[in-house]
Amino acid sequence: MVFPLKNSFLLSALFILSAAALSFAFTAEEEAGFFAREGETASAVEFDGYQMVLINGVETAVLKQSGENFAVVQDAAGIDAAVGRYTEKAFEDLEGVSAQAASELNATRGDIDKCIIGSKWFSYNLTRGGVYVKFNVRYDRFHFPKEWGAIWFIHNNSKSFEGNWTAAKQAIDSLEQSPSQEEALESARVATEGLTFVKGQYPNFYQAYLNATSSNQFAYRYRGEDERCLPTANVTPHLDAVLALIGSNKFSSPAMLKESVKTRTQERAAEAAQNRLKTGASATAGDLASEADILAQNYSAYGIELKKLKVEAENLRSAIGKPEFENQSRTFEQKLAKYKTSFTQYLDARNLIGQADAALQNASQRYGPLDGRVSDLNAQLQGVKIALRENENALGAGNLDLVNMAGVGENATVVTSSAQGLQARENEIDFVTLAVVVFVLLALAGGAYWLYQRRQNPPLGGTSAPRVSLKDIEEI
Repeated sequence: MVFPLKNSFLLSALFILSAAALSFAFTAEEEAGFFAREGETASAVEFDGYQMVLINGVETAVLKQSGENFAVVQDAAGIDAAVGRYTEKAFEDLEGVSAQAASELNATRGDIDKCIIGSKWFSYNLTRGGVYVKFNVRYDRFHFPKEWGAIWFIHNNSKSFEGNWTAAKQAIDSLEQSPSQEEALESARVATEGLTFVKGQYPNFYQAYLNATSSNQFAYRYRGEDERCLPTANVTPHLDAVLALIGSNKFSSPAMLKESVKTRTQERAAEAAQNRLKTGASATAGDLASEADILAQNYSAYGIELKKLKVEAENLRSAIGKPEFENQSRTFEQKLAKYKTSFTQYLDARNLIGQADAALQNASQRYGPLDGRVSDLNAQLQGVKIALRENENALGAGNLDLVNMAGVGENATVVTSSAQGLQARENEIDFVTLAVVVFVLLALAGGAYWLYQRRQNPPLGGTSAPRVSLKDIEEI
């Protein structure tokens, strides 16, 4: 049999979205808190690899470790198996505290027994007693309001009070007899119910005692013994001690506890998933906003106001709990990464521009500000500085696609290298002069070759030209 959940589709969607959108790993206590509603307290108890979610002390859901996170056990078989282990652990705990619970109960057992005896005797005696009682207390509410109220309160409540007290005593006594798991857990349940009732009613019985004895100090005297009721403060601490030991809901019967957990899981799992998603989204938005604030402060120190980034951080907070939060947070995180990278590159670019300024200043001092080479490099550097300002403006406007701080730094480095590589004019090669020299040499070589050819091959019909030897060419 598969345990049905009406909101199973919603639950699946929420858990998938939660896992996909958030990277937070919540503790078991935090996970338990997602199941709590306003005014409720939540806690988680570890057992045999699971965590039991307790809301106001009542078992509500089972969590199982899943990687760094916890998953809610929702199928019937899984809940039965987990709660079965939980009750086994509870039985072991109960065996360990049974003796102490009996000791605490015995510390006040006689006091409550006496109070019941005295109360019953007072109520019986004055409601069925002689003529004096009949006409002066039982039927005279006007003159004896306290006594009259005590008589009828005890008359109407003593049976249930004594019945619960007797059942609780017997249940505690049975715990010391090493019962089976089922019997022990049932005894704990009966004792808890009985003592809870007795604790709630005892102050009223003590007040009845005070009212009864306000005009007759022997009102609770039975067979020569004063069967008085002790002050509430003397009794309830012992009852509280017993309830603290055996009163936990975990001592319910296994069958009852399994069905209870199934029902409460069905009622609250969807709420828990939604709360988890919102909490994770809030934490994500908060962390990203903190990173954005730090970045904004870093940039602001250099006169750059990241106005667009601040607006986007607020928009992200507004998207908490909405379907678009996942994509929005992912996009915002990617932008933060770009801003961080750009900031590092921005500092490098400023430093490299400073180096270029220093290199050009040095070159200007060496070769003069009117040197054409220095002027050209100054113009290049001004272009780099303009590009830096344009990048700063793009950062402030959030136009990250237009930002290229690395390129600005590279261009500044080119200017620095060029300025540092300048040499004095006398150390540089005059390419114009070199070209003229080469031209003259080529012309001379060409002329010599022409004369040589003319000597070797004189014109027809003309006087033979004198032969030109290699020696003549060398002399030329």
